Amino acid sequence: MNVAHAAIVIVGLVLLAMITTPLALLIKEALENPTILNASVQEENDMFVVLLTYNGSIKLTDVNFTTILGSNDHVFKKSATASVLTRNSTLILTFPKNETNGTSKPTLREMILSGKVDGLYPFRITYKPEGG
Repeated sequence: MNVAHAAIVIVGLVLLAMITTPLALLIKEALENPTILNASVQEENDMFVVLLTYNGSIKLTDVNFTTILGSNDHVFKKSATASVLTRNSTLILTFPKNETNGTSKPTLREMILSGKVDGLYPFRITYKPEGG
């Protein structure tokens, strides 16, 4: 192997490591920190508020967060977007009670979070609670 070939291999390996590092770090962080994503549904005065907080150190880009709530035969769906989520970022969805037909507190049916890890790797996380 000559010097030029060795240099090309080394540069290629360094570039590969740089490109895959954000994804590997996010996976490691998620395994070590079960609260990297934290979602809650709260009732406040005349609305239901859904909060999604991201506690990771790797930025998420092109993020879309969708929540589906249900009550009896009614289904209520809303989405929020963000160009970037970084540590302690929060996405907020509000469901005014007048839009939910004045029903009692609806149940969480589904949450969907999609985007890209550091602008490179597309992801989609779907959460459907049991009994929801």
